[in-house]
Amino acid sequence: MGFLRGRLVPAALAVLLSLACGGAGARVERLLPGPAGRLNPIYDFTVSYPDTVLVIGGLSYRGLEIGLEIEFDDATLRDDDPALGAEARVEQVLAGG
Repeated sequence: MGFLRGRLVPAALAVLLSLACGGAGARVERLLPGPAGRLNPIYDFTVSYPDTVLVIGGLSYRGLEIGLEIEFDDATLRDDDPALGAEARVEQVLAGG
């Protein structure tokens, strides 16, 4: 029995290590989601409408400023098509500055 135990423990350990490392094939997992290649360029824009008048609750406010964060799709920047793809997020809106 000592002979069998001497060979069984290292074999079981090798199988467990193989399973812990992803089996026979090497498998790479990404820890964080996101693009595999280049990162999309992100720009901050401020759009201002100084003569716009907003009426909220009977009070008038002159001027409107919108802060935007625009993330361009890198693939659309690099292709031959002049159209660009982008996602815009509104970060801030100020009225009556």
